Amino acid sequence: MWVGPVDNSAPVRPLTAEGPWDMAPGQFQWTADSKYILYLYDRGGGARFRLFRQALDGSAPVDLLPRLGADRPSGEELARAGASGRPAPSRTPGFNLTATSSPSAGGRGVWGRGMRVAELFLSPGAPHEALVTVDARSPDLFDVWRLNLTSGRLTADVENPGDVVGWVPDAALYVRGARAAAPGGWTTMRVRASPRHSPSRGGGGGGGDDPRAANASAWPVIASWGPGDVFAPISSAGHSGIAFTADGDSMWVLSSLGLPAARLVRMSTADGAVLESAPTDPAADGADVVEVLIDPATGSPTASAADFLRRSWAALTPGGAADVAALTSAFNGSADWAVLSTTEDGVKSAVKLMSDTSPTRYYYYDRSTVSGSAAVRAGVPELANLANFTLAPSTGILIPARDGLQLPSYLTLPVGIESANATGALRVPLVIAVRPSPWGRERWGFASNVQMLANRGFAVLQVNSRGASGFGKAFASAGAGQWAGAMLDDYVDAAAWAVAAGLTEEGRVHVAGRGYGGYSVLALATTRPDTFHGCAVSYGGPPLLRSPSVMWPGGIMQPYVAGAYNTTTPEAAAALTPAEAAAGAAAASPATHTAGLRLRGLLMGAGGRDDPLLLDSTRAFASAAAAGNATAGTPPVPDVRLVLYPNLAGAALRTDEDRLDFGSRGEQFMGACAGGRRGPALSVVGANVDVVRGPSLAEEGGAEGVRKVDPDALREASKVGT
Repeated sequence: MWVGPVDNSAPVRPLTAEGPWDMAPGQFQWTADSKYILYLYDRGGGARFRLFRQALDGSAPVDLLPRLGADRPSGEELARAGASGRPAPSRTPGFNLTATSSPSAGGRGVWGRGMRVAELFLSPGAPHEALVTVDARSPDLFDVWRLNLTSGRLTADVENPGDVVGWVPDAALYVRGARAAAPGGWTTMRVRASPRHSPSRGGGGGGGDDPRAANASAWPVIASWGPGDVFAPISSAGHSGIAFTADGDSMWVLSSLGLPAARLVRMSTADGAVLESAPTDPAADGADVVEVLIDPATGSPTASAADFLRRSWAALTPGGAADVAALTSAFNGSADWAVLSTTEDGVKSAVKLMSDTSPTRYYYYDRSTVSGSAAVRAGVPELANLANFTLAPSTGILIPARDGLQLPSYLTLPVGIESANATGALRVPLVIAVRPSPWGRERWGFASNVQMLANRGFAVLQVNSRGASGFGKAFASAGAGQWAGAMLDDYVDAAAWAVAAGLTEEGRVHVAGRGYGGYSVLALATTRPDTFHGCAVSYGGPPLLRSPSVMWPGGIMQPYVAGAYNTTTPEAAAALTPAEAAAGAAAASPATHTAGLRLRGLLMGAGGRDDPLLLDSTRAFASAAAAGNATAGTPPVPDVRLVLYPNLAGAALRTDEDRLDFGSRGEQFMGACAGGRRGPALSVVGANVDVVRGPSLAEEGGAEGVRKVDPDALREASKVGT
């Protein structure tokens, strides 16, 4: 994490030097007095995030929950720590934690190694406090705790009754809303009344209810929605309570209830009635609203953005219209923009600029300056090491699926390829990139992996198959139960479109992805080999699926994933017997269908700290691909490579070192398998990799040789971090 003066009078400098794990996305915020930055960080992997406070003088960060380093306490130890011993809710296994605890106190405390912080809430209305959610009593069951930012004292605030998956505080950091899982994959929003006194006076109480249990009687349900719907109270960095209006009688939410796509609506906190619906840009018809600009003085929305192929803004107030006009004209419409944060007086904002041909750039927007481009100036220097490269533009297109569904997609061609071919038939090798999450989406903008492939001579097609979010309710719902079905067919249809358009030709269609994308790569290669028999790259993709009851035992998230690959609805998934669920998972598993492989080459990667079953099935899949299947007439895949990163887990390559290493191995593999351009193989200082199957580094480099690369030197050259 880096910091620098607003006027660029001095270079930016690093505040933190954390290890190879992640800061939680978006979970780093200024305290109200601007003296500290609070952030969630995963030290050691496994998404076990802890809360840290960082001063601007560069001193060591302070762990605000230091007891997270200990093992989970026993009931006897909790009693000594002051827990009440009141029985836990019936749906909540484990111990009950209702005591006040101080992480600075002596002794072992009540925080355990397996516990993690999920959310951090800050608000100018409670400048000396924060709310954190911690699964102290049971894994994945998050209670709300109130943290005094000065003393570090923690106080139990609201107890999770066993089904709450998210919390919504108001501007005074009084927890009023609770998102709860319901049977059949449904979710409900519970909202309690405004407090009769300030929550800072103790325990988050008020209103005559039990502040330590989000029970149904004190927290009536005002909305319910199913897996295909969107319902999300709006939020803003440092302004956690912005969803609730000043009078507390209504709240702003992004909702698709009764609508074809998510829209910004104001609803009653008493009965959920829609009181107001904000307009959207007609150009984004059918797309979900994804961002809202807020006036910090009033807490009211001033503009909203929807994102179909590109982001488009709709002004809701005169102030919002001025912002949209100034920021759009400043960037000449050549890039998409978003406001990251705004000062309390509403005068200055930090803005990020998203382009397809440059990494994200950051600007300052000053509303007190002359309107238009003069009000916007660069906030962070460009990355110097990309300044001399011409990067490839990305174009949004719609590809028809076999059932008529339009698939929003992005096509990136190698620089100069259009001018080099005047026949209209490009016939270049094509890589179809599969998104890492089945419920995520591809967006227009800069993607480093896409740019690398385009630089090496590949066209890249990023396809939003059905099930992706952001394109309305019908599009998202069309992916229900289709991991191994129509979602894969969409990639087949995209490949057929590319061949028919003269972009590429049969046998030159390749596929790559990580996480769910890695799974899809293996599934396409095993079950759609007529189309995908070229080269394939999969990182962190599970070859073997398990039924949700095995993957998430006792978890409240089971209904959300139960229908992903077994059935079309969570209700139908819930009705399956264990044997039926296991059979459905096996049928959707690439490991079941290795006899279908016809690939020319396969590169697989995974983290060495992943689930043992994932690692075992990954090794077995690579072995099966290399061996072929004589009985089924399946020849061996000629080039099979498998690399493991012992320090990593999950679908993401967490460090610069490991990203560079796998990127280089991907470059060498695609060069050997698909004929792409390639430079020297990289020997990356600090990369921790285990080559299970495949060529050595020297063999990979071949005639181009091996080049030693030090990421520390690259970071220094970039001047602004990684």
